[in-house]
Amino acid sequence: MKSAPTGESKITSKIFPSPQHRKAISKEVSYIFALAKKADEAEYFCSIKYFLDINSLHSKTPGKELLDTINETTLLAKEGIKGNVSIKILSYVYCQVFESENWLDLMYNLINIIKGNCAAMRPFKKEITDKERSLALKEIQGILANSQIEQAKIQGIKEQLNRVLNPFFTIQGKINKIVELAEEAKLSSLAQIFKFLYVNDFRNDFTHSHYVIYKGVFNLFKANRSIQLEPLIELITSALNLYANIGAEASNEFEGALKSGKKLYKGKCGTVSITDNKDGTITHESSMKCANF
Repeated sequence: MKSAPTGESKITSKIFPSPQHRKAISKEVSYIFALAKKADEAEYFCSIKYFLDINSLHSKTPGKELLDTINETTLLAKEGIKGNVSIKILSYVYCQVFESENWLDLMYNLINIIKGNCAAMRPFKKEITDKERSLALKEIQGILANSQIEQAKIQGIKEQLNRVLNPFFTIQGKINKIVELAEEAKLSSLAQIFKFLYVNDFRNDFTHSHYVIYKGVFNLFKANRSIQLEPLIELITSALNLYANIGAEASNEFEGALKSGKKLYKGKCGTVSITDNKDGTITHESSMKCANF
């Protein structure tokens, strides 16, 4: 792809997801929450409480800050910021949303619950055995021992290898797992939403400043391709809408549980109780045998 000169493009229209996209996303999120709740109330409320404890969308903490950022960004966009500023702001918040990965954990847990499985605090942890890690370390030590590299560099390589073998998925890996699990659960609409809304090469090139915006086109230099701004804005604002819907649904569901007065939720692995202490604190007790929470 040839280098493009810098320049501004006046993008002031179609800043928000289309009404069809907004409605479809909202409907699908509510549907997933309802299915998971019906499948296992205890696992469901454990998953939501863990998400809220991490993000605390009901109080002024980092999760609420991100939700506020989304709302503020959409208000700025609605005012019709001219030039490339609006797309840069939207792109920045898009990257923030996917870097805040706990909502992906929540969605994976909800799908797992629908499938009849248990939820977990870290559902994307890979199963890498100590034996596999040990063998890999021995292999690289053997290579380095025959390469006349000083001991300090051997230690450095070992540390890098441990980082490479870190047993957690990348963002793209998490998205792939959500799509795979959703398809297994016959939740094809949800799978399509995640396939559509996360674009890895766009996130990477924007995050690392490998892009140029020129004449209504977002040029990705590492990815060696271009994206028209209007569909890109539709994509980004739909992703922000998805995150906002999930956060609102989780928060409303938990607050609704507190207001209902029901304290005990049963599931196949045990029970969970949630009590509003009326002093700004909540007591959460679990007898879950699966010990995932």
